[in-house]
Amino acid sequence: MTSKQDLIDRINKVRNLALKGVGGEQENARDMVEKMMSEYGISEAELDLETEQIFTWFRYQTQYPLSKRLLGQVIFSVVGDRVLFKEDRKTKLGMDCTKAEAIEIRAKYHFYKTIIADEIQVFFLAFANKHDLFPPEKIRPKTGRSSGVDRSKIIAMMNALDDHSFRTQIGTPGGEDE
Repeated sequence: MTSKQDLIDRINKVRNLALKGVGGEQENARDMVEKMMSEYGISEAELDLETEQIFTWFRYQTQYPLSKRLLGQVIFSVVGDRVLFKEDRKTKLGMDCTKAEAIEIRAKYHFYKTIIADEIQVFFLAFANKHDLFPPEKIRPKTGRSSGVDRSKIIAMMNALDDHSFRTQIGTPGGEDE
């Protein structure tokens, strides 16, 4: 047996598709919402309770580079250009959103924060290799380390980076001063 709240949740998911879907998807979802509401005797007012926006805080983790920016982008991807409020500039962003949007924001942020940490490692390796940020050959350690990252991915990213040159300000380590 399905509870009334489960039915309301299901109808609101379809209703969300009717609002955000594309083309025929929207029309089919609207028809399905009307049919489900009539079949289960659920009113528009009952559905609107689930679309009520409440102010919600979202925490981001400062130990990850770009966390605040990532959370802001995730929020934008879920709710569009609604106004975003900030608190204490250290660990929280807040805004008005529905419960469903809050759940989606938290799940998406959790998913992407892990991925971005891995991608930043790939970027760093590509950056270090592109700009040859290693000691001169004569003082370089004899054993190489494996980063565990697919070399072709690093090379592709290196090729996408711009070339920049740094002029040595002091003599090179282990070599003669100029």
